[in-house]
Amino acid sequence: MTRGLTFFRFRIRDIFWLVFLLGNLNAFPVMSQPTGSLELNVALTVVQQLLSGNGKQIGKAIKTIETSGDRSMIPVLVDCLFYYRINRNRTAVRKVANALKRLTGENLGDRYFPWLEWLGRHEEIKPHPVYIGVKAGVLRSIDPRFLALIHPGIAHRIRLVEVVWGGVKVEGIPSLDNPPVLPAAQAKYLKDKDRVFGVGINGEFRAYPLRIMDWHEMSNDVVGGEPVVLSYCTLCGSGVLFSRRVGDKVLTFGTSGLLFRSNKLMFDKETHSLWQNLTGRAVIGPMAQKRVQLRRLPVELTTWKAWRTAHPDTTVIDIHTGFKRDYGHSPYREYFRSNRLMFPVWKRRSILPEKSWVFTIVVQGQPVAYALGFLKKHPVYQDHVKDWALILITDVKNETVRVYGHSGTKPVEFQSIDKAGLRDKDGHLWRVTWDSIEGPNGEMWQRLPGHFAYWFGWYAFYPETLVRGAKSSVGD
Repeated sequence: MTRGLTFFRFRIRDIFWLVFLLGNLNAFPVMSQPTGSLELNVALTVVQQLLSGNGKQIGKAIKTIETSGDRSMIPVLVDCLFYYRINRNRTAVRKVANALKRLTGENLGDRYFPWLEWLGRHEEIKPHPVYIGVKAGVLRSIDPRFLALIHPGIAHRIRLVEVVWGGVKVEGIPSLDNPPVLPAAQAKYLKDKDRVFGVGINGEFRAYPLRIMDWHEMSNDVVGGEPVVLSYCTLCGSGVLFSRRVGDKVLTFGTSGLLFRSNKLMFDKETHSLWQNLTGRAVIGPMAQKRVQLRRLPVELTTWKAWRTAHPDTTVIDIHTGFKRDYGHSPYREYFRSNRLMFPVWKRRSILPEKSWVFTIVVQGQPVAYALGFLKKHPVYQDHVKDWALILITDVKNETVRVYGHSGTKPVEFQSIDKAGLRDKDGHLWRVTWDSIEGPNGEMWQRLPGHFAYWFGWYAFYPETLVRGAKSSVGD
């Protein structure tokens, strides 16, 4: 998400705002005070001293915390470390980092991310009630619009200590809302090998080229009469299609500029709730309080040639989006080529390379990840998860995967696929369409929503996942 960091400082009005906010925390009885933590009025004074920028005041605050031994202030110190690093206050950074070392017994240096990962692993550390005011204040110093997304009293279903700034302001990466489209024949700017996200709903098909989506990461659109959002987290490699319908409302989504475990947090412009890209769950804000989750829809990652050949009536996003961007190259080119991550993720498992591709689905609440290399060796792969029989069909050349399933079906053994369709072991031909697989006697397996992601991203959100095709695979 990051497009280059800009440096921000607390202005006088930010200090006054933070003092007011922290002084009124009693009006927001959301976070209980951990046993043995600093009294609220003492913690308020400590926070004001910590964020003063004055070395002597920071020293006083640290002495108070260390004397009390209050570990609930560790998240406050970690966020202060972030604040002083982006503002290049070396003296403050050194003082805060040394305080963290003494409080935790860990020597992680003065960088923000290692301390954030350490904090992620120590879920027993509950933040002091002043913490959310500190986080809101620090984010507000970057962009005042963050205050609508995170503030004291906000409902949340994730640990706020793991929410990090992604390097851009709210809507710093602009979404494509009802973008202009072209018939396939007029999309002269695309090359055959260009990768696209393909969407098909109610007989209407549309392609979203990655060379455009890399710059926007979000498209609010209507396809086949269905309001949808294509949410693309470049950091996790996850392009996920959701319906925008929630009850009787249609939401419009944007990029918040915030991340959780290196995954995009999008926000809706109607309620200012924050949602996870990989799960579709509302995790902060009014929709989180209602425990809303968006409905996933099928999306296909393939090449432009393969897509337009399969769907000649498709439309595709016009390169003239209304934004001035260099759609000839990706701003994430170096990240995609590298094995390294850009943001902290503490929940990991090394049975696959962190940035290896997995095709992912969730069946009756059970997540499953299929290594792409494994599927390319098994282009017609059958599986059984919970009450569902599954078949995954892989186009090896174009690295495209579809998944179909049926609950409670009579077992069918498939053997091969060709241009005519899918053949079972008895030689019967099954017709393969976008929405379903249809058997010779009227049997039907429905298309299920699945998508690609980097392994590290998927595991960080679904550690209980089954894995197919990895060393020491779970569930094989």
